[in-house]
Amino acid sequence: MKYNKKSKRLKVKQNRRKKTHQKLVILLLVLIGLISCTTTKLPTERADYNSLLIDMIPELPSIPNLPELTWSLENDKYCLSETDVDKLLDYGENELPLYKFEMDSFNKQLELILNGITNK
Repeated sequence: MKYNKKSKRLKVKQNRRKKTHQKLVILLLVLIGLISCTTTKLPTERADYNSLLIDMIPELPSIPNLPELTWSLENDKYCLSETDVDKLLDYGENELPLYKFEMDSFNKQLELILNGITNK
């Protein structure tokens, strides 16, 4: 009786081991298949590399438009209303520095791309 109980337990343990072993083998096969299917090709020809770099050139930032102002002539002097002065100050303090920053970053990106084309 004791022998039968032990043999049954042993068979159950062996079946569990077989199932986990099969699952591990399948998992390993799947992982090997996934890893082997990936490619790590780099551009082989210089022309392809250069065309990739040229495609990476960003668009040139657009120059901000000068706000439309209404000038008036009083006592032989040209004058602006307060709202027009605010528009002009906003243009000089916000839009022009933003444009300069965008142009600086454009120039840096362009330099990197040109260096990549000429040095490779």
